[in-house]
Amino acid sequence: MKTNIQKLLVGASLVMGVSAIATNPALAASITGAEVTGTAPNNFEVWDVDPAVTCEAQFCLGSKGTDTSNLTDILAGTASAPGGNIELFKTSEGGYPDLESFLDYDEVTSLDIDFNDDTGITLSSLTAKDLFGSSLDTSYTSDTVATKWFNDAFDANVDGVISSVNSTLSSNPIIRPMLGVGSTVDNEAELYTAIVNGLTTLNYGSEASKFSSREAIFDTFLNQGGFQRSVDPNIAFVNKNGNNVEFGLAGHANLIFYAPDNVVEALENFGIDFTLLASELVKVSYPGKEDIMYSFTGSSSNVASNDGSFNFTYVADPALEANTPAAPEPSFILGSLLAGGGLFAAKRKRKK
Repeated sequence: MKTNIQKLLVGASLVMGVSAIATNPALAASITGAEVTGTAPNNFEVWDVDPAVTCEAQFCLGSKGTDTSNLTDILAGTASAPGGNIELFKTSEGGYPDLESFLDYDEVTSLDIDFNDDTGITLSSLTAKDLFGSSLDTSYTSDTVATKWFNDAFDANVDGVISSVNSTLSSNPIIRPMLGVGSTVDNEAELYTAIVNGLTTLNYGSEASKFSSREAIFDTFLNQGGFQRSVDPNIAFVNKNGNNVEFGLAGHANLIFYAPDNVVEALENFGIDFTLLASELVKVSYPGKEDIMYSFTGSSSNVASNDGSFNFTYVADPALEANTPAAPEPSFILGSLLAGGGLFAAKRKRKK
């Protein structure tokens, strides 16, 4: 899309941002066009401010279907104050919930953005081959975007989970024998022990093995539709200052929101409370390069749907020289340089 963008950097807040940095003065450019394209140009859903919707946010969002008449205004917001969002690959929410269907689905929905300085950028959903490679290897041990993203997200969140469990063990020591641990959980292996014993105590014994290791959780996430629900990015805003282009991905402030009912029940029964953060994956295309990006940090937004979704915007650290093959930051993947991984495993009954 038009002239070259010199550097790219990723930012996030229930959104993820990408930037191109140069030495030119930071002159703001406005969006002149926003068009849904790709091989599946009708597979999207627009979310806009709707006074008829109630929610726990300053502005409430309602679905506008495929009505793109206000899309330019929607995308003109910021990380903390997005105007809404557009979800690419909308049918991942229901039309392709099973793994076999997702592996067979090779269509892409893209959002082409043009600016009034004759530059542009394209943001797209991912396919199974983007995640699992051309051979569609869905194993945890494979060197794929899916495995990398999953492990990166696990690494970004696991210390917080262990800290929350230990806080509960300290304040409520009576649950220690129920979880089969001592006064503290000191590592991942002990965390899995606590999860398995906790589910077994609540009569979910047949389900407990699904959470007995990273690999087991990866397989659970895979088989319950997690990956196809992680590659349908909600683009919340796109803006540009000078050569600096930022975009955001709308998401949720705590991904435990999407966890299986038995896991949520176990946490509530044992009084364990923690936060999981991870954005979805998005493919970013600009002159001469194509990258896959994601983030695990961000900030609260002033919008939400009626179930609380879209209340967070994900932002990553600066990372990529678009014109050089420099190694990117480990917080996200960049095309063929890296691959990706995510943690919010399990089923997703509600809208992102």
